Amino acid sequence: MNRITFACQLLLEYMEANTGLFSDASKLFQSFVMRLSLGKNMANPISTFCNAL
Repeated sequence: MNRITFACQLLLEYMEANTGLFSDASKLFQSFVMRLSLGKNMANPISTFCNAL
């Protein structure tokens, strides 16, 4: 699987795991990009929410 396809899959999973935790899509995407670049656990909505504050 190439990197773009894998990143898209991760984004979709991240969006599903974090439904309702962000006030708008841009904040969700910014959080995703940050976590992707840092290699953080993408499926932990609690830590995602805390980091988005």
